[in-house]
Amino acid sequence: MKRVRVVAIALAAVLGFISVLQAQEKKPEAWGGVVVGRLTLTATVVKVDPATREVTVKDSEGKTTTVVAGPMVRNFDRIRAGDKVALRYQESVSVVAMSGIDATPSRAQSVDVTGAPLGQKPAGTIVATDEVIAEVVGLKPEDRTVTLKGPLRTVTVQVAEKVKGYDRLKVGDKVVLRVTQALAIEVTAQ
Repeated sequence: MKRVRVVAIALAAVLGFISVLQAQEKKPEAWGGVVVGRLTLTATVVKVDPATREVTVKDSEGKTTTVVAGPMVRNFDRIRAGDKVALRYQESVSVVAMSGIDATPSRAQSVDVTGAPLGQKPAGTIVATDEVIAEVVGLKPEDRTVTLKGPLRTVTVQVAEKVKGYDRLKVGDKVVLRVTQALAIEVTAQ
């Protein structure tokens, strides 16, 4: 899975929220941002145990790790010692604060899973998205905290100085938080 896809999804979400807001009669105001983190790991398969479905891999620093490939790992029988394993993880967090809209605190989750076709080396992606709409129910500018009431609980969080727009928040504003996590694993021949 390409890293750009996850970033594009997060940006599309932000732009989608803003376009929805602009279509409303009140002309609500929205501001926010996206933060993206990435991790890439590579290793070499040193041992495969078909009976237990254990795969032992060695990273670039010589550290070995053994993992059990569950039944959902398609094409397990194609893994061989010497194969390369690449793991890419990306997490994006987008936050959009909105004023002047009528939205109820809510939560939505989705998961998209893909796998390699039968007969190929194991590979797959998992993309999980969690979106929460919360209402600003309290602000403490002296501490730079905001209290948010979501669909399940109320939390108070501190907002870092580098985050722009804190001074624009008001009680009653809505905050949309979307966390997208993407994991891609690919086994390739040596």
